[in-house]
Amino acid sequence: MPVPTRPTKPSSGTNSFITNTVIDSTEMNDDFNTLYAGFAALDNSNIGAAADIDPSKIGDYSVSDTEFKTVSDPGSGGSLTPPTDLEGELAALRYVIERMAIGLDGSTHVKRNDGISNVNCSWLDYPARPVNLATNNSFEYKSSAVATDPPDGWDLHDDPASITLATTDDSEGGGLMVTILTNATTEGIKQTFANLKPSTRYLVSVRAKNTGGVKTARLVTTGSDSVSAFRDITLDTTSATFVSLRAIIQTDSTPTDIVVFLMGVEDAATVHFDQFSLQECSKEVSYPAEASYAVRSVKSTEQEFNAAAWVDVGLSCSVSAASSGRRIEACANISMWAAATSTVMIRIMQKVGGAAAAEVYRTMFGTADLANSGSVSLRYLNTSVTPNTVYIYTVEANMATGTAKMNLTPGTYALNSSLDVSVI
Repeated sequence: MPVPTRPTKPSSGTNSFITNTVIDSTEMNDDFNTLYAGFAALDNSNIGAAADIDPSKIGDYSVSDTEFKTVSDPGSGGSLTPPTDLEGELAALRYVIERMAIGLDGSTHVKRNDGISNVNCSWLDYPARPVNLATNNSFEYKSSAVATDPPDGWDLHDDPASITLATTDDSEGGGLMVTILTNATTEGIKQTFANLKPSTRYLVSVRAKNTGGVKTARLVTTGSDSVSAFRDITLDTTSATFVSLRAIIQTDSTPTDIVVFLMGVEDAATVHFDQFSLQECSKEVSYPAEASYAVRSVKSTEQEFNAAAWVDVGLSCSVSAASSGRRIEACANISMWAAATSTVMIRIMQKVGGAAAAEVYRTMFGTADLANSGSVSLRYLNTSVTPNTVYIYTVEANMATGTAKMNLTPGTYALNSSLDVSVI
């Protein structure tokens, strides 16, 4: 507002009082009214450049919980929705903080169970650059060819008719999704999370849709703190396109293992899931103690076999995971030559801590399949890794049938064999 000016005084003909004149009450009231009106319309032009107002004297805009949770989408560089006041600026900043935390659109609310109903979480509940603790979270791996077996790292919940991996929708950025066809009500897959922090909040999230008519895809958790404001939750969708199911839960003081279920609710439901995650929401997120790393063992010397007995081929790798939520992948590539009438078995052995070595993966083939010489690849994925435990992987071969010799890493062909073990 402009600087206030004093009104003209009838007694003096100016805007000032004159000595030894009678001051009329109207003149006094006009002066005070002008002054009060000026205070009511103060703006930036009335504050000096060096005023140096202490921030503690500026009142808080967020006068209520509802206001403090308000977010506003500011748009993008190509299509801005600029704020018009300080309130709008703060709402836009909250929106950006929300997106920085988990890439969550401010209009898509994360839910929590406060013991009465499912209510919205706010931008200040989300994790800051969290680690995804889930195994096979985008459903890229299913080593079993059995239709009713779950993806690697997951377990069955009840007895669904089939569980398959297929190319996901373009909206999900490529890769695979898991499709569950139920055989009865509330069937699907589950993953258990042990070794979580006590009394700590976690964001659980998945993309879900249904393509089997009016059916329901469901996210369920168990094991959360039953007296907190972030209890176990059930979220549903009947959408025919992918939508987000997201919730924040809190572990109890033990903590009890958290189990997350992805399921179809009705009988004969066809539901799809992708991009699953479980992420810590504490103020100081504990990252895995080590990055992913790999160990390689290479065999370059020829080795001959001529008996039906398991023999170590001289490939060995030792690894250890320092934190929970890790997986170990063992991949063997074996080069060999053998007579066409032979049958060969190759297996990966795993030794955990001080326990005896045990077979974890085996393949058997006739050497005619290799035209007498060639390479065979084996892959084993350990999804139940105990932190700070040494895992040793070796490879063994067996001349299952035939009397002719078998040569591993045949020098004639200058082919090496190898074992690669990765902590991921």
